[in-house]
Amino acid sequence: MRFGFALDDWPVLATALKRHAAEHEVVAAEPTAFGTNANDVVEGPLPAPNGRSPGVRVVWFIATGERIPLLATVYPLKGAGDD
Repeated sequence: MRFGFALDDWPVLATALKRHAAEHEVVAAEPTAFGTNANDVVEGPLPAPNGRSPGVRVVWFIATGERIPLLATVYPLKGAGDD
């Protein structure tokens, strides 16, 4: 929220996260016992509503038998609030 995202306007964050996944490379594929694929880890700047672009790590999960990734977690990288 400190970067301008708001709970009542969650589609803004959803769109930003989808764009983030499309614009940045997967930096790691972490194996999981719960899906057919590994968790895909994507890192890079995330343009925010307040004009800043904090570095974030986003983890996407593909469940067994599915093809569409689901958001597992997203969190700022160290120093992300310093930009």
